[in-house]
Amino acid sequence: MEGQYSIGSETILDPAPSEKKDRVYLWLTGESAQAIYDAMPGRPRKTACEPRAREKTAGGLTCFKPAKGEVVCSVAITLDRGRTAAGMVC
Repeated sequence: MEGQYSIGSETILDPAPSEKKDRVYLWLTGESAQAIYDAMPGRPRKTACEPRAREKTAGGLTCFKPAKGEVVCSVAITLDRGRTAAGMVC
């Protein structure tokens, strides 16, 4: 499995310094991300992020497939309750 993680707050981009860091953000790449994308039910949807890209979502899990390049899946998990939340922005 390939990917990255970070600990952050609810605001993904430019959070206020006072915002509580209450979630872990996970980004998966490589074969594992492709396998998750392929296993997710439903048809891929167009995304506003990139005209020819497609994405699949389930709760806080989003898998993004660019027109060229590899799939990236992301999810945030709250550290207090273990609930999923969105983990990706354009």
